[in-house]
Amino acid sequence: KNCENLIICKSIKEMAILNKYLPYCNICVQAENMQSISQEDIDLINSKAKNIYVSFDSDDSGVKSCKEITAKTGWNYINPPRKYLPLKDWADIVKDYEIEPVKEYITKKIKWWKEDNKNCKNQIIITKFKIKRKIGIKKVAWSSLKS
Repeated sequence: KNCENLIICKSIKEMAILNKYLPYCNICVQAENMQSISQEDIDLINSKAKNIYVSFDSDDSGVKSCKEITAKTGWNYINPPRKYLPLKDWADIVKDYEIEPVKEYITKKIKWWKEDNKNCKNQIIITKFKIKRKIGIKKVAWSSLKS
């Protein structure tokens, strides 16, 4: 596995900010929904990263999509805190608050998923899913994955 921690962002803008300031692998999808990630994409991501986190917007549609993807893949999530709304993504938060609260929150959330939540995660039974209709690979920025 090439990446210890991989964050899947919703846009190139988000990925660029996280790549610049955080020591994690980052990729982005074309849209904030399950249709933007094919089974082939899921398999590739799982083969390249140990801990995978989906990070979409903190508005209702972003949270809903994030929950759908994490439920079907077994990945975790790191959405921006809702306390920053109407700022709903990392780029807007960085613009208004600088990078420190973003770095602190993401680092803390990854630590929580890896350590504090270990007992909870071990009790969850995740079933694999199959996509009934192959949707093919969408445009995904694989800057950190392909080597």
